[in-house]
Amino acid sequence: MITVAQVANANEVELLCITYELFLDKLNSIISNPDLHPSNSASYKRDLLKILSILVSNLDMNIQLSHDIFDLYIFTQKLVINNDYEAAYEIISQLKQGYNQLKKSDLKFKATTTNVENIYVGMTYNRSCINEIVCGSDNRGYII
Repeated sequence: MITVAQVANANEVELLCITYELFLDKLNSIISNPDLHPSNSASYKRDLLKILSILVSNLDMNIQLSHDIFDLYIFTQKLVINNDYEAAYEIISQLKQGYNQLKKSDLKFKATTTNVENIYVGMTYNRSCINEIVCGSDNRGYII
């Protein structure tokens, strides 16, 4: 489960990994339910294509590597359209794995948001769900 705190405190690479995780979760839902009703399947497919379009729109095409990743996204889009979900899962999971390794490196990435409130996440007063607590402060709004 992705929390507000994860998104609010994420840097560029972490946000990309979160987006990949959302994509893979949707794919997992389709793969694990082969008897999914066609209308639900179409809804999942629309969501997958939206996520891919977001990933494509965030590429910096001034960098050569972005062109290669763009080609992978387009190929993945074709796989999703043709219902080859396992192959699409493999491609995006490999990309996510690469960016997870990048997260572990000593490189410093700038935060994507500043001036955000502190959000504390924990299992407070409820064993079955995560509660998020926002402490009031002067940090209002996002500066990107």
